Amino acid sequence: AESFAYLLRKIENYQSFIDYLFDRKQQCDENELESLALVFSETCQNVQSTFHSCTKSLLTCLWKKFLEKPKQLQSCITTIYSLLIQHATKQNVDILWSCFMNIYRSINHNESTIVYQTFYDIFQLFIEHKMLIDMDLCCEFLTIVKTYNNNDFFVCHKWICFFLIEQVFL
Repeated sequence: AESFAYLLRKIENYQSFIDYLFDRKQQCDENELESLALVFSETCQNVQSTFHSCTKSLLTCLWKKFLEKPKQLQSCITTIYSLLIQHATKQNVDILWSCFMNIYRSINHNESTIVYQTFYDIFQLFIEHKMLIDMDLCCEFLTIVKTYNNNDFFVCHKWICFFLIEQVFL
């Protein structure tokens, strides 16, 4: 993965590369997605728990593709964030938050439940690894959606609120 990561950092247009990878097949199998997640996370990682300069661009392109094909990329984007959050420290996790929130702010809030479930799963990873850098960001994340058209989403939202309170205040 490290060798591929080195080569991936040389790509000038990540979006066209990501489009090629995920558009060539209707569905990738789990092994392919896990391998791609590992390569993408290695591409973003630098030495001493820092992140490479390509991180913001690469993650933004991956998030855009996820919004196009949420079922296909759900496990991949979650695994990437899981690996990157484990690599991060509180001093440098802001790049992950920035990409995460920029895309979350931009989505149509009538998106499918799978899109929200993925965002909530990643938000939970931030909480579990104690990578909450700003409570205002947490509040923004939890209050950005004003209506709940879907009961599953409402349950998911309520559960993550309780989880956050439990982790932060108890």
